[in-house]
Amino acid sequence: MDKDTLREKYLGCILGAAIGDTLGAPVERLSHDEIKKQYGKITDFIEDADHSPFWTDDTQMILDVAESYVEHSDCNPDDIAQRFVDWYEKGGRGIGFTTSRVLWFIKQGMKPLDASRMVWDESKQQLAGNGALMRCAPTALARLNDKDKIVSETRTVGEITHFDPRSTESCVFFNLFLSDIVQDIHHDLSDYLVTLTEQDVISTVESAASTDQDKLSKSGYVLDTLKVAMWAYANCVDFEDALITVVNLGGDTDTNGAVVGALFGGQYGISGIPSRWLEKLDQRERLEKAALGLLDKFIS
Repeated sequence: MDKDTLREKYLGCILGAAIGDTLGAPVERLSHDEIKKQYGKITDFIEDADHSPFWTDDTQMILDVAESYVEHSDCNPDDIAQRFVDWYEKGGRGIGFTTSRVLWFIKQGMKPLDASRMVWDESKQQLAGNGALMRCAPTALARLNDKDKIVSETRTVGEITHFDPRSTESCVFFNLFLSDIVQDIHHDLSDYLVTLTEQDVISTVESAASTDQDKLSKSGYVLDTLKVAMWAYANCVDFEDALITVVNLGGDTDTNGAVVGALFGGQYGISGIPSRWLEKLDQRERLEKAALGLLDKFIS
């Protein structure tokens, strides 16, 4: 694939994630019925006297990962963790429970992997949120043509805050799938699932496309977000349709929007994103710089 086409795709992926986050952030945790009652149908960023369109932790952590890759020309988990901590210390808008607790321990001096494992163990190994999935896309873009590094570095970056194997394997699947989508390569889903060992992740991917829309769970559980993303991929026709559909489902709207936005942005490129969203996107120049930095640094 020529670099001009990849440029479209890289911009689409990173900006698409930020747009999904921005579209969903104001209605996070509202149900479909509550969104419908309050807003009718969300088709644009919500703006009022108190708020301009903003993105949250999903986009910030994507930027932290992407900018670390670009600055170090490599995967540097200690640097990524420090960027997360720096943001956490400034307030960490939108930060989730698992991420917040892990970063607190890292701030006290613990190594990231030790902190994430301890927080997971504290939960009796039940915590499997979507906080790593929402930020994993930069690794797929940095290692586009190296599947082994996609797998190993996706695990490494995910485990900075989320130790649960359901989380890491969801990220691995997503990044392997995303890296091919960006290149217009289409394999049967089974070709990706052979990399995985977590049966819950495998079953989630296999059942996503045929799940009834009304039966999708929209919580912050990583498998719910993965299922929403893969359901959207199978059932929505373009970037706009996917984002509007997913955000209006309710639930964890910003993270579901960010993950779906990265996937559909990577597929359709920046030209497939409605201009009304691009024009209002906060810190667009920084997002574009991060996306193109990944392209220029890692793709010859």
